[in-house]
Amino acid sequence: MVQDADKAFSAGCYGRALALYEVRAAAGDAYAGEMAGYMLYFGPALFGAGVPCDRARARRWLEVAAGSGRRVAQMMVRRIDRCTADRQPVLYSSLPCPPTTLQ
Repeated sequence: MVQDADKAFSAGCYGRALALYEVRAAAGDAYAGEMAGYMLYFGPALFGAGVPCDRARARRWLEVAAGSGRRVAQMMVRRIDRCTADRQPVLYSSLPCPPTTLQ
């Protein structure tokens, strides 16, 4: 349930929250996809070692959420696309996640 993921997130159990969000996202929950994409995009820089930085996987979840009307996901996908097209650093380039993970 997405409520379990939200509780884990609020408690700072980010690795567990990510796993639960991805399960719900795979079942079609756009909110969960947005959260999973957000977490994967920023990875350990915001969420600690339990959450990997995987921008390609983040983008896939964000695209699904954006297609369902989630506004944060739409904004993030547009930003990723714009920065990738301009070969500019993608959002907060100082974060320790190499932009080369986005292909």
